[in-house]
Amino acid sequence: KFTRTKLTLTAIIVMVDGVLAIVASIFYFQLVLSEPANREYFIYFGYDLSPIISSLLQSATIVALNIAYVSIATKLNDYENHRTDTQYENFLIAKIFLFQIVNSFAALSYIAFVKSFLGFPCTQLNCSLDVADTLATIFLSSLLSRALLQVFVRKFRQDMKEKAEQSGLPPDSKGPSPIEQQFILDEYPQIIGTLTDYAGLVMQFGYTVLFVAAFPLAPTMAFVSSYIQIRIDGWKLCQAFRRPQPKNAEDIGVWQDMIDILSVLAIIYNLALVFFTGHYLQDMQWQYRWTLLALLELAALAIRYAIQSALSVRPREVEIQLERQEFLVKKVIKNMEDERDDLFGQSVITSNFVIHECDNDYEVPQ
Repeated sequence: KFTRTKLTLTAIIVMVDGVLAIVASIFYFQLVLSEPANREYFIYFGYDLSPIISSLLQSATIVALNIAYVSIATKLNDYENHRTDTQYENFLIAKIFLFQIVNSFAALSYIAFVKSFLGFPCTQLNCSLDVADTLATIFLSSLLSRALLQVFVRKFRQDMKEKAEQSGLPPDSKGPSPIEQQFILDEYPQIIGTLTDYAGLVMQFGYTVLFVAAFPLAPTMAFVSSYIQIRIDGWKLCQAFRRPQPKNAEDIGVWQDMIDILSVLAIIYNLALVFFTGHYLQDMQWQYRWTLLALLELAALAIRYAIQSALSVRPREVEIQLERQEFLVKKVIKNMEDERDDLFGQSVITSNFVIHECDNDYEVPQ
């Protein structure tokens, strides 16, 4: 088991390094496009399209690698041969999150914190504008790719399969029955489908909170994207797949830890964007910037921890309802016996009583 884990970890590290190499290649391509000899070919109506081309290429790479890695992560997880379903899902979530967090945020992190320090020029000498443009392009391209892959491609495959199933029917037939229509639909991927949807939402949360200081419109775009995603998911569950098997879950599991990690990174990223990427504190010396950044980050992390601790305490009313629900589950579903109350440590006396028709006192038969 340990040897298999080392092999899968090595494979993940190699793929993450490949992602970084691809990101570096895309930015090198952008640097080649920005040269004066090549830039004139991409100027239309006085507007330079080379940054948009590189952003679209970056977005397409993110979508393609995320889709390809899900199948690879599943095979690696199967190779590890986990003992329980919970372990299987947790390790699969960790693999998907580790890869997608690098694949999704490496380019934006480079633009925000590394590009200017390496001496490469940014738009209007402000890398925050490049972050905003790239983030807006990623939002729109990811929304279009989800609509294309999850709706149009799925609908096209469904129609082709339905035509193939009806090819041998006579022309005057009434069409497939409801049972045959369900047979034509694909089976819903219980694990991969749910994890992929969760991963998309968590990465969108990361785009929203990590770079909101550079792109304040990100929460609004995330709201619109989430609403459209709700409609897409509803169509998938009701029209594109067979009815999935219900499965209970206590909470969202390891995804909550991933959201907590992104919330901590959001504090670090946004303060760094204000202190180093933007032009708000250009006149402040570097040592003062680092000192003030460290103090503000510690204060923000302390406030976050205090709020999280306060919200994690359940109100007494909620505790009572949870205890009541647990009691009902034990009695109704698990059929647990009632507790016998022994008076004063004595055993309960059972007697046979006789009820007479008259209104006399009862008597205990001898």
